[in-house]
Amino acid sequence: MSALTKTVPESEAHRIARLMRSPADIMKPERLAAIQPSRISASRALMSRAVRQRWQILCKRFDIDAKGNGVAEYRIDIGGWRFSFPVYSFEPSPHGRTGRIIGRAWDMMGALVEGDMSRRDFETTRTELPKLYEGRATPGTLIWCRSNRSGRFFEGAKAALQAGGQPEVAELAHTCYLMRNTGLDGNGTFGTKSFLAYEGDHPLRWSLAAQMLCAYMMRVFAQDLLAHLVRLEAPAAPQMAIELRRFLGVGNGSALGLMLFVNNHPRLIERWLFIREEAIARAKGLTPDENGSEIAKLLSLVDKAITFRSEDRVQCSTRTSHAPTSWHENSASSAAPSRNCWTVGGAAADSKASPLPSLPPPSSAASMRKPWKPSIRSSWSSLPKRPTSWWKASSSMRSSRAGRKCRSPGCARF
Repeated sequence: MSALTKTVPESEAHRIARLMRSPADIMKPERLAAIQPSRISASRALMSRAVRQRWQILCKRFDIDAKGNGVAEYRIDIGGWRFSFPVYSFEPSPHGRTGRIIGRAWDMMGALVEGDMSRRDFETTRTELPKLYEGRATPGTLIWCRSNRSGRFFEGAKAALQAGGQPEVAELAHTCYLMRNTGLDGNGTFGTKSFLAYEGDHPLRWSLAAQMLCAYMMRVFAQDLLAHLVRLEAPAAPQMAIELRRFLGVGNGSALGLMLFVNNHPRLIERWLFIREEAIARAKGLTPDENGSEIAKLLSLVDKAITFRSEDRVQCSTRTSHAPTSWHENSASSAAPSRNCWTVGGAAADSKASPLPSLPPPSSAASMRKPWKPSIRSSWSSLPKRPTSWWKASSSMRSSRAGRKCRSPGCARF
């Protein structure tokens, strides 16, 4: 008597696993270099939460002269939590200035500090920040940060506004920022608060949230500084159009710290990659309806991505040479704030904006849907070409210190 064979239906987990690409394909350097920002990216996750929870930002103080020397202070309210963001501004100087972390002079230095900052802590931070490696943060400090102006585009925007016009959008599109980050230090560095010491209900207790909030505040300060310097010389000058303010993000220097972050936090990188690949697999498993509405939506999203890429013209030569990429992975480009107080994602007070000149129209999805192969830095060549599992693939990027514990925010969450 022969046994009857019965087909066991495929489980959802097995179906998704079957549709996912293999680690051997994903961990190829050219594929890693081509990954674009998504909803799980640090900056987009921060802005999504800030808009949803209606975070409040208030400019308490702005004492900066016409040369750019002075101080400013912001307050950030997130639910029942409050943070301070002191800013120390300096006149741009070529001496000791560099886009990398090894610089010794910056146009702006700041800190993200828990609670209302006392005058004593404000002055102590002013003294300690320029020391950098020899300096020590005050209690409750989460992040130290530094940034430099984009001399050409900051001054160009300033001149255009003082003349009563608006900056050329095509000119701004070459960089998409007024200031660029040259360092975000936290998690115990220089005496800042360690991530493991963040309370369980801390609103920034997740991957890179404090760093991305600092990056957003750099952007806020850059736009406030531009408006302030313009008003000092031309009180009747217009505000920058809100569309332009939304278009601009914050730049990034060398991203050296990100390379170390990837190397030291393999489990977090594995989670990011796995979640992204799982989402792609679930999308591949969708069955279109008879009307093909999902296909139409997909094509509209592709066209939207093409439009974004055609307007975001910054190319990162150290990662790719053929594909237009930007540092918007580390930038915040949500709704622009009003001068004194605003809600993240809320309507700005200066919302009356003049029409902007349009960029060249993007190509259609049909003509742009072609694969490209970006060239990459030779330093990625040490990555394994055929890792056998997600864990082995990400483990290959760990430091040589065997057994090192992962202390990333993601490890505490997943």
